[in-house]
Amino acid sequence: LKQGVYLNSFEKLVCKSAENFEAIGMTDADCERLAAKQTCFIGVTQCFPPRHRCTPAPATVRELAELVSCSMCVVPFFSTPGVFRGKYYIDGGFSAMWSVPDDTAWGDVIKVTCMPS
Repeated sequence: LKQGVYLNSFEKLVCKSAENFEAIGMTDADCERLAAKQTCFIGVTQCFPPRHRCTPAPATVRELAELVSCSMCVVPFFSTPGVFRGKYYIDGGFSAMWSVPDDTAWGDVIKVTCMPS
């Protein structure tokens, strides 16, 4: 992100994230296995209509990069909301502190956030 702190390109973040995933050896096959397990969820805030989404990990490196990037997309740091599967999203922290599926026991969850608890 060469533009500095504000108005960065969401697409450039996605490309850099996908590049970083691939640099550590992550493949679409790895993402497919993770998606099939239905054990990894990423929280995002859907823009229209506004609501929290507890989104399962997708099956490709590119889509994972898109979803992870959406989960940290905050205007004015980015010039637009993020886009995942044709819908606009921003940081999941705007709509929920944690993103845990309703039928999951809290004791079975590893929670990751940038906010102190």
